[in-house]
Amino acid sequence: MDPQWTPGNLCRLPAILNIMNTTTYSIRDLLDGATSRPSRGTQTPPSDTTESHSAWLHERHRQAAEERYNRACPERYKDTDWDYPALAPYRVQIDRVRNWQFGPKGMIASGPTGRGKSRAVFDLYRRLACDEGRDVKYYYAGDWFNELQQQVNYGRDEARGWVEASAARPVIILDDLGKQALLTNKEEWAADWFFRFLDLRVGSGLPLIITTNLSAPALAQDMGSRDGDTGDPLMRRVLAVCEPVRF
Repeated sequence: MDPQWTPGNLCRLPAILNIMNTTTYSIRDLLDGATSRPSRGTQTPPSDTTESHSAWLHERHRQAAEERYNRACPERYKDTDWDYPALAPYRVQIDRVRNWQFGPKGMIASGPTGRGKSRAVFDLYRRLACDEGRDVKYYYAGDWFNELQQQVNYGRDEARGWVEASAARPVIILDDLGKQALLTNKEEWAADWFFRFLDLRVGSGLPLIITTNLSAPALAQDMGSRDGDTGDPLMRRVLAVCEPVRF
C-alpha cells in the first residue's frame, strides 16, 4: 500500500474525490487536510491560455498552503510586533530564523520559552509555503511521534513506509521537540525510527527545522541511546541537517 493511503485516509477518499471534481488540490494537499472548497469564482480553471491556467494553478496551490499554515499557526503568532521590547535581546537569533533560505541544512532553535523561537519559525513557515510556494510539512513534535505509533496496525509494523514518506518532504518543521515528545521516543522502537528519519534527511540533503526548549546537552541526555551514552549519535545526525541557533 502507498504510505500515504493509510486506513484513516482511505475513509476520507469519497470526500477527496468529490472535491477534486471541482478543484486542483493535489492528493498531498488533500491528505494534509486542505479539504474545504475554494471561494466561489475560483473553482473552474480558465480555458483561454496555458499561461492563465498556470497562474490559476499557482493561486490554488497558494490558497491550499495558506489554509495549512492558518490551521497550524496559533492566532497569537500571526500578527507579531517584532519591535516588542521583550524580543529585543534576541533580535539576532530571530532575524537569523526569519531570513533562513532554502538549502540542505535547516536549523535547531533552542532556548527557554518566551524568546520568540516559535514566532520566528511560524513567520518562516508562512514565507516558505505561502510566498515562495514550497512544500512545507509542519508537525508538532508530539504529534509526529503519535503518528509514528499509529503505524502499528493489527500487530503489523508499517512504520517504514510512513517514515520514508514523511522524510521525503522538501521542508519539515518539528515544533517543540521537548520532554513530552521524548517520552514516546525513549521506547527502543520509536527511537530507531527517529534515527532512520534523520538519516533519510541527511542522505537526501533535505533541511529540518526544529524548535526545542531544551539546550543541546539536555536534548542529547534526554534522547540518549539505550547503551548509556549521552546521545552523541543523535546530536551528530541532528547537527548534520540543522545549524544551532541558541536563544
